Amino acid sequence: MTKEELYEEERKLIVKAKAGNRDAMAALIGRYEPLFRKLAAGETRMDWEDIRQDLSVSFLEGVKAFEPEKGTYFPYYIRQRLYWEKLHMVERMMKRCSQEIQSLAGVENIPDESKSGRDHLEVLQEIAKSLPLSANERALLSALIRGERVEDMAEKLAISRASCYRLRAKLFMTLRKEKERFWEMVG
Repeated sequence: MTKEELYEEERKLIVKAKAGNRDAMAALIGRYEPLFRKLAAGETRMDWEDIRQDLSVSFLEGVKAFEPEKGTYFPYYIRQRLYWEKLHMVERMMKRCSQEIQSLAGVENIPDESKSGRDHLEVLQEIAKSLPLSANERALLSALIRGERVEDMAEKLAISRASCYRLRAKLFMTLRKEKERFWEMVG
């Protein structure tokens, strides 16, 4: 099949899909599946399946919004749309993660001494011992308690800075789940 025939077939599928034909939409999604995989495969900060699903939704919206009478080439249009959708998706995710990591909700209200007279760091270490943490997470927690910088820890653990920050975010999320236990032990 020549390029012109493929383009004409694709144009017919787009018209049918815009009219609500599910088979035509499925055929278009099948044609662009490699593009979804390509865009998802380059991302390490998010789950690939989540990216694929969001890109599929954007693709469906893009097919509905596409106006062939404007003379735009559909493959170019949809690639640009999906690229920008992925970019905005990653930006939203990074902003959300940044807010979660930087959030110190409840930490600023910790009194210097607990009612039970126990040191907060001692309680935190005791809780951490009972958690299913990896060796790197335990090393990172110990370093954070000692006040070491994440950049220095990345070098000591022989992982990238980005991996170290992701590990720290995972560690903080695990510790947040144990917040009630912490207050019971301290209070």
